[in-house]
Formats: sequence, structure tokens, C-alpha cells
Amino acid sequence: MLRRLAGAAVAMTVALVAVGPPSAHAADTSAPTVPGDFGGSINCALVLTLHWSASTDDVGVVGYDVFRSVNNEAFALVRTTPATTFSESLQGIVKYQVRARDAAGNVSAFTAPAGIVPPPCPAPTDRQAPTTPGAISISVGCPAAVTLNWGASTDNVAVIGYDVYRSIGNGPFTSVATTPTTTFTEPLQGIVQYEVRARDTSANVSAFTAAVTVVPPPCPAPDTQPPTTPGTPSASGTTRSATTLTWAPSTDNFRVAGYDIYRATSGGTFAQVGTAATNSFTDTGLAPRTTYRYQVRARDGAGNVSAFSAAVAVTTRRG
Repeated sequence: MLRRLAGAAVAMTVALVAVGPPSAHAADTSAPTVPGDFGGSINCALVLTLHWSASTDDVGVVGYDVFRSVNNEAFALVRTTPATTFSESLQGIVKYQVRARDAAGNVSAFTAPAGIVPPPCPAPTDRQAPTTPGAISISVGCPAAVTLNWGASTDNVAVIGYDVYRSIGNGPFTSVATTPTTTFTEPLQGIVQYEVRARDTSANVSAFTAAVTVVPPPCPAPDTQPPTTPGTPSASGTTRSATTLTWAPSTDNFRVAGYDIYRATSGGTFAQVGTAATNSFTDTGLAPRTTYRYQVRARDGAGNVSAFSAAVAVTTRRG
């Protein structure tokens, strides 16, 4: 219970107590959950669509690995997608399975394999194929990824989508995905070639475009170096409901993007209460005559975080 003290003014009490450094956070070794409700469908244009419900993870799911087996051969990775759907043209007797992936590279178990059976479609009366898509243009970026763009095809009825095929290391071209738009993006997997064809609503397909070759750019190595540990915070201007913390700034091989401020009551666990772009932070909404502990860590632009600073204890004024 909080009580206001009447009578004579009570002198401010600020206790700064250095506490030993906390233990470093353990690396993320927890895998995501298995994607749920995995299944798919196929239309009479022989374009199949897979769908599944999102996985969960203690940090965050960054994507899903789609694996395919053609004509009962071994499953092989087709594509990693951030979405919970995937489409491509039918390639024979196929089965699919999916797993989730988090930012630390942990992967879930696979879903049970799913086979896709075409529906009983009427015999097509449209036998005219779409025109060949326009020439492919490419753009690459870092981290190594490629975006393809091409000119739209025309058809006597309607173009339903475009089949993107890929060859890795001069190997055979295989289907990557079917997209309804004239653009496609994916991570680069070495020196690769791409070609595209159009597909109409009756499963007629155009001739392929001329193949284009993509070479990964000379991307700098990813930044994995965390900032240095901030200095132990010190408090100033403490009132009954607020205090201002300052600390010696961190350094980084690129730049420090900001600081995460954590707070705990006496005997409690630390929880984040804010962020700061500079080496100063004012915490408000505190209870009078209460001791709080604070610690700070630095964060860089690549998401690397430093170790936590030593903790400091701050006692708010009585009133």
C-alpha cells in the first residue's frame, strides 16, 4: 500500500548500488512448431496451390522450406517462402512437404507429405497457346537475391500465370514457381539461369523465353559482430515517479543503432521498458519509495546485441 507522508519535507534518497553483470542470453536453439493444416488443390489449368497454417517460434518464423518429390523420387527443396502458400504448375505425380525456419537457422519437423490429385476437368476446347513472354530483365542485390521481370504474354482467352524455371550450375531446368504476375524474386543459389513461359486457363503453355544467367554480386560479409557493452548506468533527477539514466556509450564495427533498457523491481526479473537512440533514458510512471534495478544493452543496425551492462539500483523519493 502506498501512503502520502504529511508534515515536514522528507529528504530525497537515491541509492546507487552496483550489481554484478547478468549472465549472457543463451543462443536461440528452439525450433519452430510444425506448420499445420497442410494441404493443397489443383485447377483445370494444372496449377497447384499449397497452403498451411503458420508456425510459432520463441523468437520469430522467417520462412518455410517447400520440398517436392516428382514421380516418387527423393524430396528436394523447391523454394523458401515467407508466405504460407505456394503455387506452381503440375510436373507429374508429385508430393510435397513443408517445414518452418527461424532467424537462427533452426528448422521444424516436416509436415506429413501431401499428394495433389487433379480434379475431373472437361476436355479443353481452347488449344491456342499464349504468346511467348517478353525478354527477362534481372536485378540483383545484397544479401544475394535476384528479381526477374518480363513482358506480359497475350492469349485468345486469358493468361492465368507464368511458370518460372531455374537451372543451377548448368543442370537441367526445373520448375521453381508459378506466379500470376510478371515478376519473381528469390534468394540466389550460386550462378543460375532462368527461363519463363506463359500458361492459359486451358493449360496451354507458350514457348519459353530465352534463358538469362544471373551471377551473385560481391556482397559484403554479413555483420555478426555485436556492439561493446554499455557502461553501468547512473541515475539523476530522481523524483517520486521518474528517474533519468545515463551510461557510457557503446561502440560497433559499423554503428550503434540504439539501446534497450531493462528494469526490475527488487527481487523481480528484468523486462524491457523502453529503447533509446542515445545513451540517456528517462523512465516515468514509477511508484514512490520503491527500489528499481536497471540494465542496458546496445543494438546495431544488423540486430546484433551487446552483453548487458552491470545493473544499478535506484530508489524513488518518498513523496
